[in-house]
Amino acid sequence: MAWLKLGHPKKAEKIFHRLVEFADQHFNDEIRIDYFAVSLPDLLVFDTDLNEKNKNHCRYLKGLGELGLKNYTASANYLNEVLHHDASHAGQ
Repeated sequence: MAWLKLGHPKKAEKIFHRLVEFADQHFNDEIRIDYFAVSLPDLLVFDTDLNEKNKNHCRYLKGLGELGLKNYTASANYLNEVLHHDASHAGQ
């Protein structure tokens, strides 16, 4: 969005497309714990399903990309789905 405000719409559009493509490419990734991960204690305490967390992150990225591309209905659908799966999602 900053690139749009700075008058670089082509650069912004490229980034929005990359967000959507990344989300599509990684939605079905199989996520495993990296035992050197800094967030490992959080995962153990909160018993997080890493695959679902990844899918929700991809939904969020796709929603942001669609928003930037002015596909407002698609964006709203993805972002609402994020909240459906995690009502306390903070946009991370």
